[in-house]
Amino acid sequence: ATATSAPGAGSIGTAQLADLNVTSGKIANDAVTLAKMASGTDGNIISYDASGNPVAVATGNDGQVLTSAGAGAPPVFETPASASMSPAFEAYLSATQVIGDNAVTKIAFNTEVYDTNNAFASNRFTVPSGQGGTYKFYTTLNFDDNQNAQKIGYRQLYFYKNGSSYAFFYNDNGTAKAISSNFGSGQITMVLNATDYVEVYASIGQTDDNSPSIGGYNSGKRYSVFGGYKILI
Repeated sequence: ATATSAPGAGSIGTAQLADLNVTSGKIANDAVTLAKMASGTDGNIISYDASGNPVAVATGNDGQVLTSAGAGAPPVFETPASASMSPAFEAYLSATQVIGDNAVTKIAFNTEVYDTNNAFASNRFTVPSGQGGTYKFYTTLNFDDNQNAQKIGYRQLYFYKNGSSYAFFYNDNGTAKAISSNFGSGQITMVLNATDYVEVYASIGQTDDNSPSIGGYNSGKRYSVFGGYKILI
């Protein structure tokens, strides 16, 4: 004869349980509390590794953010990239540049004020590798036709993209007598790719002077400038 009996309530201890033999099916849902979890490091975050096993993400530093490391790796704390409107540059014409009557001429902005990515050279801005996007450009030119005659002179400035005219700005005195010096300015927004380049050209025409020019730096003043920066969108 065989007899069976149930253990008495509260009579089973850990010694009667085989090691590593309690399955998840023996644990009720929502039964594991924070107090039952193993101690860890302050600030650590529980994640999973490439094998799907639990892993603690190491605590970051103040100001860092949690970023994805992509598939197959736990996230990590990293210092966020600083938000800056770069690449950015500004340069100015350091001396008067004669451009000739009715001649569309590239302006030689030969002195840099700043150039965050070393992208301005040979009087042009070139978009660095990996920096394609939307850019804002501006320029101010000091047109000087050196004339006192009655003939009216026009002033034109251009933004060139990759060697071709992209935007055109026109300024006419509109008076019976041309003014000897006049400022013209323009701003433009361009969507550019890496290796695209931008330049500024100018023209003075219908004057009584055969050597109109663009005025440059004088007495601590920058009369003709060209600059730009990438827009954060």
